[in-house]
Amino acid sequence: MRRGPATPYATSRAFSADARIIKGITMEYLHGVDLHMAQRNRSTVKIEVDDGETVEGRIVAFDDWHLLMQLKDFPCVVLVAAIARMEQLS
Repeated sequence: MRRGPATPYATSRAFSADARIIKGITMEYLHGVDLHMAQRNRSTVKIEVDDGETVEGRIVAFDDWHLLMQLKDFPCVVLVAAIARMEQLS
């Protein structure tokens, strides 16, 4: 049985003020990264955020609005970005 909040939203609320927006996504894919597979396989992924910076790490959790990652060279789990849904980009 899963422990903790049902979505990363409750965990990430405190970080929301520092979040960056990731553009050009769908619910399951982010710049060609299958988030479900990357999370399940504990793969290291690189994701580009809107200011051109690339972050690298493992995906811990995500929902329609938030992406939590454990960054490669940083031991804590952090909110990398608030995700802009496709409907908002139109």
